[in-house]
This record gives sequence, C-alpha cells and structure tokens, in this order.
Amino acid sequence: MIAQRLVSAAEVSQVLQMTQANARHHLGILEAQGLVRVSGVRQVSSRGRPVQLYSPSEASLGHNLERLARALLEVLLETASEGEHETRMHEAAHRMAVAASQSHGARRGQNRLLQANPDQRQDQPKASLTQRLYQTIAQLNSMHYQAHWEARPDAPQITLGHCPYAALAEAHPHVCQIDRMFIEELIGQPVQQTAHLVPDGRGLPYCLFTLLVR
Repeated sequence: MIAQRLVSAAEVSQVLQMTQANARHHLGILEAQGLVRVSGVRQVSSRGRPVQLYSPSEASLGHNLERLARALLEVLLETASEGEHETRMHEAAHRMAVAASQSHGARRGQNRLLQANPDQRQDQPKASLTQRLYQTIAQLNSMHYQAHWEARPDAPQITLGHCPYAALAEAHPHVCQIDRMFIEELIGQPVQQTAHLVPDGRGLPYCLFTLLVR
C-alpha cells in the first residue's frame, strides 16, 4: 500500500485515479483476503462520520513466525523428558482452545465456557453434542483448518483439510498430537485420529478424527 502508511479510501482513489466507491470496493476485497486491515479512523469534521484508515496486514508484510516457532519447539522438547512431551502438548492445546474460545466468543457473543472455572461450568447448561460440533468446526475454520464434520452410524467424524503446522510437523511429529488434543479441548470429549494426511479423491491430503462417544 502507499508507502506502507495509513491511508483512506479517498487517498487511494486519488493515487489510483478511480472513484472512491471503486477504491472502497477494492479495499473491501483486500481486507476479506487478509491483505489489508482497518487500523484507525480519522475525524474529518465535527459532524461528519469518521473516515476509516487502512494499512497493510501482518500477513502481507511477511513474518518469521515459522522460524521462531521451530526454535521454540526445539527448546521446549529438548528440555523435557519423553514423558513430559505429552503433558506440555496438552497444556499448549488447552491454551490454544482458551484463546480460540475467547476470539470466537467475542465475535459471536457466546459464553466463554473454557475460560470459566470448574464451579462456574457446572452451573451452566452444557451444549448438545451437535451444537459443540458446529462450534468446534467454526473455531477450527477461524484458524484455517478447512474443517467439516459428518454424522456417522458409529460416531461423528471431523475432517481437517489443511494442516496449519505442516511446515513444522515433518521435523517434529509431536506437533501432530496438538490437533487431536486441540479438538478434544474444544469439543469436551476424547477423540481418536483415524487418518493422517490421506489423499482424497482430488489427491489432496486430509486428516480424520473420530469422536469416542461415551
């Protein structure tokens, strides 16, 4: 974007020689694609509506999160015994689930059950399995898992069409456990991974998880 600073739709329209309506339209498309974001507002007059200001998103600017995550994971696993690996992965999955619940709950206005203490959760009505499945899929997809679920005669199944940790999983297979633990935290019951990066009919890999219905 223009010199990587905050700009309005009007300023974009002037530089690109298009109408403000067209500029807002294209900025909306870029925002939906995660390439720009609304970073502030500008009050142009005491009576007028504030003008939205856009800037490049973090994704469009690039980052080194993969290298940082790889280094942190190596330190985490190197300083833990084999028996401690699963405990630490469980804790990581729990924290991710709490963060996902907070973010999804803020967008949807839902109760943040994962954040509540055990006494508070006992006092609140538990959602049905179907409700929890839909909520889990929504939270997974907000984190780019490309997930969906199916009702099966034996037990529901959750399919993940994308692995957000693919860049780390090859060197650190422990990372694959996080998906299972994460789903268990979100849905509130045990899950078994029944397929790992199996190609579908189009040759695209997916992972499959089956709920262990109690």
